[in-house]
Amino acid sequence: MGALELGLLYGAATLGILFTGIPIAFALGLVALIFMWIFMPAASLDTIAQNVYEEMASITLLTIPLFILKGAAIG
Repeated sequence: MGALELGLLYGAATLGILFTGIPIAFALGLVALIFMWIFMPAASLDTIAQNVYEEMASITLLTIPLFILKGAAIG
């Protein structure tokens, strides 16, 4: 399967999932996970957990939701 066919299949799958009413972030993540599971080696799925953990450990990204949560608690 060439890059063009794979891209068209990915786009069609994404649009199909989006038309079901799932939010955009979850639809893109779901389609990406499915395509990684089908078309990539199994070791690539392990990197998902590592990337999520590394992003969650980022102090910069954690400060924004914490400030919003504290502001809601004070308000």
